[in-house]
Amino acid sequence: MTGGWDAAILENSKDKYRDLEMKAQQICVVFRDQELPPAALPPLTRIGFEIAPSGVATIYIDKGVFLQGSTRTTRMAFKWD
Repeated sequence: MTGGWDAAILENSKDKYRDLEMKAQQICVVFRDQELPPAALPPLTRIGFEIAPSGVATIYIDKGVFLQGSTRTTRMAFKWD
């Protein structure tokens, strides 16, 4: 898969999103050097996804990432609807 973890979401490509979903159901899918929200330091990090058999998705972010700002700002940076 080319592009970052957000490529399928941002490009709104059903095929890319389905590909990511299928892979994440089998293994933890990891993307390197992904851009984080402006409140994050460092600005780039590894991000991983996996989906449990129950359907619950988990996102992993490298250790050492610091999110600045209020809790509300941080929540909004990672809110997906």
